[in-house]
Amino acid sequence: MGSLVSMRKQMRSSLMRLYGIRKSIMCGLLLRWELNYDAACFKDSSIGIGGVMRDHIGDIMAATCCNMLGSFKIDVAEALAVRHTLLIALEAGLNNVVLEVDNIKLFNYLSKGTSDFSNFGLIIKDIFILLLFVCQWGGPCFGEVQ
Repeated sequence: MGSLVSMRKQMRSSLMRLYGIRKSIMCGLLLRWELNYDAACFKDSSIGIGGVMRDHIGDIMAATCCNMLGSFKIDVAEALAVRHTLLIALEAGLNNVVLEVDNIKLFNYLSKGTSDFSNFGLIIKDIFILLLFVCQWGGPCFGEVQ
C-alpha cells in the first residue's frame, strides 16, 4: 500500500510542476478522472466488458477490456464492467474518479447506497468497496448520463 501512496504523491508532484498549479487547487482541477464503461452479451454464453479512464482534458489515461464466460443478464454484465473498470483505475493509482452510469438500475442502487444478496447486489457491494478507495476527496463519485 505504501508504494501506491508514493506513486500518487509523485504523480501529483509531476502534474503540479508540469502545469504550474498550486496544491490548493490541484485536487479539484487536475486529478479528476472520468470513468466510462460498457458491456455486451453474446449468444455464445459470454460477455465482453471494458472501460476507459480520461483526465480532465479528455485524454485517455488507461483503458481495459476482457471477455468473461457465462450467461449473464445485461444489468449484471454492466455491474461487472463497472467493477472491472474501477479495479483497473485503482491499480493505475487513479483517485477522485467520476463514474458515468448509463444503466438506470445500477444508478438507482449506487445513488441509494443499497444492495441485496442477488448476483447483481453482491457485485454492487464490491463496487461500493472500490469506490471507497478511488473517491478520496468526497462529493458524488458517479452521475447519470443523459
